[in-house]
Amino acid sequence: MKSLRKTMLAATLISAITLGGLGAAYAANLNKSAALEQATVSAQQAIEQAKTKFDGKVVEMELKHKKDALFYEVTLLQGTQKQEMKIDAKSGEVIGTKSKQETKHQEKWQALQQEVKISLEQAMDIAQQQTGGKVKEIEFKVKKGTPQYKVETSLNGKTSKMRINANTGEILQ
Repeated sequence: MKSLRKTMLAATLISAITLGGLGAAYAANLNKSAALEQATVSAQQAIEQAKTKFDGKVVEMELKHKKDALFYEVTLLQGTQKQEMKIDAKSGEVIGTKSKQETKHQEKWQALQQEVKISLEQAMDIAQQQTGGKVKEIEFKVKKGTPQYKVETSLNGKTSKMRINANTGEILQ
């Protein structure tokens, strides 16, 4: 009888923890979507601001909401130089920068040097036209030798994810 109670208690605790984790993940996604609605600076404007400060190719952009700060984190590459910039999503000002020398991004840089036909900005437009939402996150990747953009958009709290071929503009997923 005691082992049955322990088993039931353990099952109940596991269920509660699992549901709590799922609830937290759902709430975090809703918060990110709500944060996107508060941004007065568009993702495109944040990218343009970052490009004026560092002469590189944009490989990633993400809207982040930490504490009371709402900002875009824009990552640019120039050879082995990686530059991350935080752009305030309400004022458009650069609020932080971080620079690193890295060789692990060499594959991305080589793909960018071959001049992919679809820019990050064009991929954002494709995703927005497809979903009708705003871009929360976009990242340039090389997957199985194919340069592509991984894009996440939000519309009315609903998140959509897709991959876009960086040479053809075709939606892969």
